Amino acid sequence: MTSPSRPRVYIVGGGFAGLAAAKALAASAVEVTVVDRRNHHVFQPLLYQVATAALAPSDIASPIRTVLRRHKNTQVALAEITGVDLAQHRLIVPDGHVIYDYLILAAGATHAYFGHDDWAPIAPGLKSLEDATALRRRILLAFESAEYEGDEEARRAALTFGIVGGGPTGVELAGAIKEIAGQTIPRDYRHIDTRTTRVILFEAGERLLPPFAPAVGARAQRDLERMGVEVRLNSAVTGIRPDGIHIASQFIPMRNVFWAAGVQASSLGRSLGVPLDRAGRVIVGPDLTVPGHPEVFVVGDMAAARSADSGKPVPGVAQGGIQMGRYAGETIAGDVRGQSRAVRQPFVYRDRGSMAVIGKAKAVAQLGRWHFGGFPAWLLWGGIHIISLVGYRNRMLVSLNWLWNWLLNSRDARLIAGDARLDIQEPRSAEFIVADPPARFMLTADMKRVVEEQRLGFVATVCPDGTPNLSPKGTTAVWDDNHLIFANIRSPGTMANLRRNPHVEVNVVDPFLRKGYRFKGVASVLESGTPYERALDFYKARGSRANAIREIVMVRVESAHAIDSPAYDFGLTDDQVRARWEEHFASLRAGKTVANTATSDGQ
Repeated sequence: MTSPSRPRVYIVGGGFAGLAAAKALAASAVEVTVVDRRNHHVFQPLLYQVATAALAPSDIASPIRTVLRRHKNTQVALAEITGVDLAQHRLIVPDGHVIYDYLILAAGATHAYFGHDDWAPIAPGLKSLEDATALRRRILLAFESAEYEGDEEARRAALTFGIVGGGPTGVELAGAIKEIAGQTIPRDYRHIDTRTTRVILFEAGERLLPPFAPAVGARAQRDLERMGVEVRLNSAVTGIRPDGIHIASQFIPMRNVFWAAGVQASSLGRSLGVPLDRAGRVIVGPDLTVPGHPEVFVVGDMAAARSADSGKPVPGVAQGGIQMGRYAGETIAGDVRGQSRAVRQPFVYRDRGSMAVIGKAKAVAQLGRWHFGGFPAWLLWGGIHIISLVGYRNRMLVSLNWLWNWLLNSRDARLIAGDARLDIQEPRSAEFIVADPPARFMLTADMKRVVEEQRLGFVATVCPDGTPNLSPKGTTAVWDDNHLIFANIRSPGTMANLRRNPHVEVNVVDPFLRKGYRFKGVASVLESGTPYERALDFYKARGSRANAIREIVMVRVESAHAIDSPAYDFGLTDDQVRARWEEHFASLRAGKTVANTATSDGQ
């Protein structure tokens, strides 16, 4: 148990800086509370590997409580901080406030779209596990959509990926997507060659990896281009649309744009009412505190800090956050031990080097004056990242996954979670799923053939009240490119329900060949007019009892997908369906015509 008389230290954020601060305070006589909106710590340098299906989300994340469970003076709170009252030492939460003696703000940063926040839904960034799984879904769905896309231009747009920003995240993401398309999945698809996937990396500046030495950026560009990535320097994005991207006057069609161009510090910094830089970071003093408030530290991506020895800005990388967080924790520990705040040593950043991975056995590294690339840099990058992961389990799993991927070019986390909606402009053939149909749904020639020309056609209509209507061949026809028409015989109850709720499902299947289509759309009841007359002629020509038909139903088709088994489910087993068809064939052999094998009451 912690003592209420101990100084209360609140740490906002469970990232690299926040955890480093908590660990530095583990042996101090303070009461520490780590507050975060999420219950887990994420190893952000490997988020792009989750986005590109090399790792699972759990491989790079750990519960904050588990990380800090041995720290007896520390507790964890799952909450969102909305503001800070510096004068009253209050941390504002939605339902009230808490009082702090010391405060460490390490809430991180988010994406910056430089005044174009409307681009965010079209060009998502990569800062959280949610972002990573959303990018993974978009990447994998792009290939699924291209597989069934019938329009060549739309297919090329689906297989074109644009990454905005030539920093480490952009470089790593571009290389990983090209590897997926060129090495991992080419044999998984039957109608597209994923090796033709186009990956374009846009950088507004004159070179890639601006924080690195020019030679390192040139090496990264050369390796990417050898992999097939198109690198476009001096290419500032001027517009992003769902169907493509504008670079000055040039428009490039593409369906997938990912943002890696800039960051904006957490909005929590604005609540302090102190000077901020252009990126929204708090301009801190030499001891990383808010001017005039030695009890409030700002660290990590929220801080605009400079190293005391060189005067250079502290870079927004993991090492910078870890060192700042550790410094803040140790400084508070010194205060509690009785050291005077007036003699605080200024923060000095120690540059441990920078690295970026490009692909399999391809990376670049810069360690002080030394810089190199290729396989040695890749090995060093992998080793440092494995050591830096939180938890032995994650280190072991990531090591095994990387070994497996290395041997088999396999990315086994290719799971589409969430809304798996395809983006298809024109269907390739009738063997696909239409998940999000165009404004005017077009029935393909194959669909029309299944509806009108099957040898053993079978129709099952599900009406809004759930009652089925099973009919043999000859009771459904195609009116035009997006309407079906079919007859209704002696079912006034069904018609009443249909008029109240016109949304229906029509299954046209062959229970013996086990193929067909499920159509969904909006129905209208016809009692006269050209479609009505055509339907009657259609049924008469096929021997149906046209005089028994009371109404004609027309369905405006809005979506359809192929079905390859008796996909109707009205509580009938396969044996029951077979028995009904045997009865139907017996009637045909007896010279009779059966227009309806089951009435709308489900008999």
